[in-house]
Amino acid sequence: MGFLDKAKSLGSKTVEEGKKYAEITKYNVMISSCEGQIKDCKLKIGNEVAERFADQFAEDSEIMEQLTRLDELNQKIEALRAKINVIKNTSAESDDDTDVVVEQIICERFDDGSEAAEIIILPNSEE
Repeated sequence: MGFLDKAKSLGSKTVEEGKKYAEITKYNVMISSCEGQIKDCKLKIGNEVAERFADQFAEDSEIMEQLTRLDELNQKIEALRAKINVIKNTSAESDDDTDVVVEQIICERFDDGSEAAEIIILPNSEE
């Protein structure tokens, strides 16, 4: 077998392997999509149960703790959305050269390992 035959054979094998990995990747993406849909379904079920039976969970401290946590997170989300709206509605070319002061940074680590940070920025009142 000559050099060109070997190169051609190697090229064919490489193409075939590439096709296999492309197909595997396609199926992995489909699996991830299905898993995401399952997670969404579970989330919707949990939200529905929490809304319907919230008053009955008062005796279960673990569930009440999670419901309280959900309320706190929803409040944080609303506060962050309000901050985003302020940023969106503030002109970058404003004539106001007011300095700002970072008053507080709150970092939080959740049970799932994720983290969140909240930075409170206020106008500098020192002139």
